[in-house]
Amino acid sequence: MKTTAVTWKSLEKMQAHERVLLIDLRDDLAFRCGHLTNAIQLHPRRLSLLIKNINPEIKIVFYCDDGLVSEECCMLFSEMNLRICYYLQGGYQAWIEEKMKTSPSDALCQWLSDQGYDCSDLERRSYNGETALMFAARQGKTEFVVDLIDRGAQLDARNNDGNSALWLACYANNKHSLAELIRAGAQLNIQNDNGATALIYAASAGRYDMVDMLLAAGANTALTTLDDFSALDVASTSAILKLLKSHHRQQKLAS
Repeated sequence: MKTTAVTWKSLEKMQAHERVLLIDLRDDLAFRCGHLTNAIQLHPRRLSLLIKNINPEIKIVFYCDDGLVSEECCMLFSEMNLRICYYLQGGYQAWIEEKMKTSPSDALCQWLSDQGYDCSDLERRSYNGETALMFAARQGKTEFVVDLIDRGAQLDARNNDGNSALWLACYANNKHSLAELIRAGAQLNIQNDNGATALIYAASAGRYDMVDMLLAAGANTALTTLDDFSALDVASTSAILKLLKSHHRQQKLAS
């Protein structure tokens, strides 16, 4: 029996040559927002089902957000007499950070080609004027959002409706892509053709996590649509409205 931490580079090599079951231990929303290729999502409370049915000859790799939960689950599996168990060192966040340091992968170029884009022209426009970065954000492809940012894709380009990649990340309800765009310096307060910012859209669509992240990054609560509606006016839940009011008061006091 063995419990071992692996880096994402070691994991890629392992997957290329051996039978590996990759288990994502994060919640459903986090998994939908982005996950490692070929991973399956399993809540830690359901591990007993996996323990009863797993082939002991298959190597299993767990990952969570930061590596702590996955290490605990790996120890549990080792105690159940599986031959070998791994956990991803640093979890999903470490994988995202490492991806940002690397050059665009062959997987990115293949994906771009499959979607009608070009690895040598990242600003090529496709459906509704979307660049590759916009499309990746709208599709919730965090790994490609990271690669495209790292390669220098324009952060604030707009599609035919005036929406940027940051707005489209909110549309996808993808907190990981949104975090990467904010970290890279994408403009928070771009207004589309109707005057709606990403914050206004997220508030109207009930995207609490998106609203929270945008406000924490400094999004302006006072901006309005062409019809003079602010994010506070269109907030679709009481929790979002409460959050907006708190930040709106703080911004007024600071101005």
